[in-house]
Amino acid sequence: MADTKAARNRKLAITELINTEDSYINDLRIIENLFIVPLKGKIPVSDSKAVFTDTIEQFSVFHQQLKENLRDQDTIPPEDSTVGAIFLKYADFIKLYTTYVTNMELSVKTR
Repeated sequence: MADTKAARNRKLAITELINTEDSYINDLRIIENLFIVPLKGKIPVSDSKAVFTDTIEQFSVFHQQLKENLRDQDTIPPEDSTVGAIFLKYADFIKLYTTYVTNMELSVKTR
């Protein structure tokens, strides 16, 4: 592995992406465990879907896959990594956030 400043910076960036994904996945689990699961059956299904949508679950799956792909990149020499290709691979999943943001107004009104 080339031990250049660019290679070290790239490795640090990949590590930061992995750590950020770990943190975000944990946050999604907190939302699910503290809000979604306890409220199931206690509020109407239509309200639950409006407030939480199905995207939280989809986000969790997507970010877990993204993290695993990034972790694979962390094991190869930085000059051979293809982080950009990973984000291109998941571009359609990233569009889930458009649905989430679009439904945010309805979610706020439902509370």
